[in-house]
Amino acid sequence: MFTGIIKFQGVIKSILPSSLKLEAPLEVEVGESVAVDGVCLTLVRSRGNLLEFDLLPQTWNTTAFKYRRAGERVNLELPATAETFLSGHIVQGHVDGVGTVEAVKKMGEARRVRIQAPKEVAHYLVDKGSVAVNGVSLTVSQIRGNSFEVELIPETLRRTNLSEARPGYRVNLEADIIGKYISSFLKKIQSRLP
Repeated sequence: MFTGIIKFQGVIKSILPSSLKLEAPLEVEVGESVAVDGVCLTLVRSRGNLLEFDLLPQTWNTTAFKYRRAGERVNLELPATAETFLSGHIVQGHVDGVGTVEAVKKMGEARRVRIQAPKEVAHYLVDKGSVAVNGVSLTVSQIRGNSFEVELIPETLRRTNLSEARPGYRVNLEADIIGKYISSFLKKIQSRLP
């Protein structure tokens, strides 16, 4: 489990459908989890600041990794512990879909970003609710059809790769787990009604 509060960034050294290599200032043991742009991955090898992760076809096909290249920055988060201050929201690291940035509007030093979400993610979005974008815990500020807007304060822009968001940029999206549980529960109840 993660919180969506990004404290580290890494740089992609190489990325293939089967593996990801990052340079990152993390102290993490082989076998431990790391959220990479919101995707929960298991560290399989490390040499100094070089971290290696295996990727499976499911991960490659359902995330924005297939759009990333060597040299790009990624957001990194270590798992939450029982003592972690839950400053963001509960993020599982299980990406629900890939969104596409439609527009970026500067607001002084902040930015408003509009993202087109796949239907399976848009279904769970709630005005003023939580959403993880590239693993960053954000608040939905507006919803229009399958598109939603988030506002990025200067601190978020400094700490994350969302500062690189531009029209066409692909992002990993994870809807709020509480909304997903409620929706699943209601579907089960409705299926039992006469």
